[in-house]
Amino acid sequence: MKHLRIWIALPLVLALLCPLTVPSFAQEGTASVAAVSENGESEAVNEVVYAIAPVNIRSGPGTQHQIIGVLYKGRSIHRIGIRKDGWSEVMYQGQTAYIHTSYLTARPGKDAATGVDDQELLRQIAIGNGLNRMEYTAQSWESVTTAMEGAGLALDSRDQVQIDAAAQLLKDAIAGLTRMDYTALEAALTELQALGEESLTSALWLELMEAGEKGRALLTSGDQPAVDAAAQQLQGLMLQLSQSATQPTPEVIIQEVPVEVPPSEDYCNISSHRGWQVAFFASLGLNVILGVLILVYISKKKRKHRDNTPLVNYNIFDDTV
Repeated sequence: MKHLRIWIALPLVLALLCPLTVPSFAQEGTASVAAVSENGESEAVNEVVYAIAPVNIRSGPGTQHQIIGVLYKGRSIHRIGIRKDGWSEVMYQGQTAYIHTSYLTARPGKDAATGVDDQELLRQIAIGNGLNRMEYTAQSWESVTTAMEGAGLALDSRDQVQIDAAAQLLKDAIAGLTRMDYTALEAALTELQALGEESLTSALWLELMEAGEKGRALLTSGDQPAVDAAAQQLQGLMLQLSQSATQPTPEVIIQEVPVEVPPSEDYCNISSHRGWQVAFFASLGLNVILGVLILVYISKKKRKHRDNTPLVNYNIFDDTV
C-alpha cells in the first residue's frame, strides 16, 4: 500500500518539477514572458525561415506588444536577427517585426513526402512579406497582391508545375513594382511648415492650408498622379505668396471728403421749408411792431381831443338809473 502511494505521487511531483513546454500557437505567451527578461542582444542573420505552426507577428519582442500579422504554418519570412531572449527579428511589410524563435525553422526546400521543391516559391513569399506597400504605387501593388494569393494556393496544392509557375509570377510582380516618389510633395510640405507668421495675413493662406492638409493625406495613398498634382498646387500657391510679398506696397492717397452730419435735433434739409419759417417769424414781428405803433398813435390822438368843458348844472341824480 505504501509503494502504491509513492507511485501515485511520483507523477505529480515530476509534473511540478518538469512542466511540458511543447511549442504551440496558444503557448506563445507562456514561452516568451520568461524570455523577455533575459539578454536582448541580437545576432545578425540573413535567411529565409518557415513557420512550424501558426504564430503571431508582433511589433516588439514580447507578448505585451501589438500583433501586426500572422505567419501560417509552412509560410516563409525573411529573418534578419536572432535575439538571445528567444525572439527573432524579421522583415514584415517593410518594417522590423518579431516572431518567437521556437516557431521558426530553416526547413529544406524539398519535401521528402511529396517530392516537390517549393524553395523558390517560399523565398519569393518571404520577399513579398517583407515589402511595405506604402512605398509602391497602388496600381503596381495590385499585381503583387494577386501573385501572393496565387502563391498561397500553390503551396497548398503541392503540385510542382503550379508551384514553379506561382513562384515565377510572384517574382515578376515584385520586379515590376513601381516605387512612389514623395520627394516633391515632402519638400513642399516642409517649405509650407517653414513659412513665417507674416504670411498669415495673406489672402492665399486659407487656400494654402487646405492644400497642405490634402497633401499630408496623400503621403500614404500610393497614388502617384495625385501626389504630383498636390505638390504642384502647393508650389504654385507658395510662389504666388512669395511674389505678393516682394511686390512694392502701393502708395495710399488720403483725400478728405466733406461728409454731411445730420444734427442731433429735429432738422429739415429742404431750404424752402426753412425760408418759410424765417418769413413767418419776420412777418409776425413786423405785425407786432405795427400794432404797437397804431396803439401809440390812437392814444396820442385821444389826448389832443380831450373834452375840457366844465360841468355846469350837473345833478348827481342824473347818474342814477
